[in-house]
Amino acid sequence: MPDLTTSLIIGAGVSGIVIALAIVLRAMRRSSQERLSYPRQNGSEGARMFGNKPKPQTAQPSALSGKPETVVGVNTTIVGTIKTDSSARIDGTVEGDIEVLGNLIVGETGRVIATIKAQNVHISGAVKGEITAVDRLEISPTGKVWGDIFTSGLHIEPGGLFRGQSTMSTTAEEPLLLEAPRTPRSE
Repeated sequence: MPDLTTSLIIGAGVSGIVIALAIVLRAMRRSSQERLSYPRQNGSEGARMFGNKPKPQTAQPSALSGKPETVVGVNTTIVGTIKTDSSARIDGTVEGDIEVLGNLIVGETGRVIATIKAQNVHISGAVKGEITAVDRLEISPTGKVWGDIFTSGLHIEPGGLFRGQSTMSTTAEEPLLLEAPRTPRSE
């Protein structure tokens, strides 16, 4: 039978090993969480995944802040009708009709041939068709629009292209037109 001193030494050694294992496991768990972390639910920061460096956040257009719920990805093509009660972003190709109760963003890789209706529209890609933006239509330097537009506010940044007719909806009354001065008749 081992004596009491031997039992205490063995017990202390086993406890030390258990503590060391717990420390190692905790360190391994922390490092794996740092490598495989996911974006936070509130969207405040993008986190790293598989050791990649975080991508710099680009500024959202002024009228279109908020995260879209519907996204058409870069390698996606949709032919038909898109309807959503929230905001949407198009980075792929869409042909047909788009009706968005929120904001619509057409990214730089977005290609759209459609009739568009949305609260606000920001275009960085290419759009061909009729656009109705209830509040504001923005065309960025990389944006191209061919077609008629109906909106309350229009902003085209230098480099942006617009070919078509625009109709501005407003509550302001049309000013009275003044007649041109008449030239005296020589008789």
